[in-house]
Amino acid sequence: MSSANPPITRLNSTPNTITPQGIVRANAQGGANGVLTYVVNGARGGSSVGQGWDQASDALERYFISKGDIDGAMKAREYVFQIQHEGSFTNLADAYRSFQANDMQGAAQYLARAHAFVMDNSALQFQVLGPPGQQQIWFQRFNEDTHAPIGSPQMVTDAGIRSLLMQTANPQTMLSMVNQERTTNNTIEHDRATETEATQRIDMERQHYQEQAANYAARTAAQQANAEATRQQRADIAQRNFDVSQAANTQAARAAITKEAIAAYPMDDTTAITPPVGLDGQPLTPQQRVMAQSAYIALRQSLDPNAAQEVTKSLIAPEGTAGKRYAATPIQMNNKPYYAIHDQQGNSVAYIPQADLRTLFPNTNMTPREKARSNLP
Repeated sequence: MSSANPPITRLNSTPNTITPQGIVRANAQGGANGVLTYVVNGARGGSSVGQGWDQASDALERYFISKGDIDGAMKAREYVFQIQHEGSFTNLADAYRSFQANDMQGAAQYLARAHAFVMDNSALQFQVLGPPGQQQIWFQRFNEDTHAPIGSPQMVTDAGIRSLLMQTANPQTMLSMVNQERTTNNTIEHDRATETEATQRIDMERQHYQEQAANYAARTAAQQANAEATRQQRADIAQRNFDVSQAANTQAARAAITKEAIAAYPMDDTTAITPPVGLDGQPLTPQQRVMAQSAYIALRQSLDPNAAQEVTKSLIAPEGTAGKRYAATPIQMNNKPYYAIHDQQGNSVAYIPQADLRTLFPNTNMTPREKARSNLP
């Protein structure tokens, strides 16, 4: 018996030496794994990996706030999530390749590292059991803060890793999965104790950010009160407010489209008025529903609901399926990778960024590092 433990209990470094420049440098030199190593080595002593990621995000936010760039501060966590998405996906691909090669020790190590990028308030411990040639990987989930076990041990399977690859290929799907896991873990811990360390950490983080924003607002107000405002300054403030409003409207619109996709292709038929079916009239499999949700969300931004559903049916149907009316062809628009969605006569109906359809076409629009590490066709 052997075990593979990710750095998810307490980090050894002290004090916090994480800087925005260090994060960017680590990403440029070593990719997501390089940033993980930098966070582990630079986080405050006694921190968990999750707290280390929080300190990295906080360092970026503080930098932009000090520059008066509120929009940059809001995008800091998005940048960190992009790193976490790349790290989780590439290590899962390595784990799947090792699992297929029957290298259970290597697979367990890659799985442990992949989870170190997932901010779901949990820690995983992996164990490889059994004699050579018949080994199995088992894992136990723990609360990251209290170390209390969550649920019972589970066995890692080929289908399980492939399912995680499908879910993490799309950043939005991964974010939804992480949020759902975080909610589940917090609920379990809340049932175990009325007030947990995890909840306190979230509250402290929120309070800390609010205090930073309030301090910045106070300093800005004092400076503006003591200085003569110019027309350009007023224009900058108005533009910033407009950008924030536009971002909020875009986020709200995407949330509404995501809700439509979940309603049209639910994972549980008990919530559906009519269970979704494919072009062949057969009920969609769970994998096809995940693909359908992703395709619908991407298409719905250009098409009305009925058209988006009609095109989605064709895109998720295997080649040669009767009634398949639409297809996707990779193209370049403004030096960026897109898919041209067209009918059988070649008439384009929509242009979708390739990244938005990665769940359907997982081997496209990858970074060189993702292509090198991916075991997908």
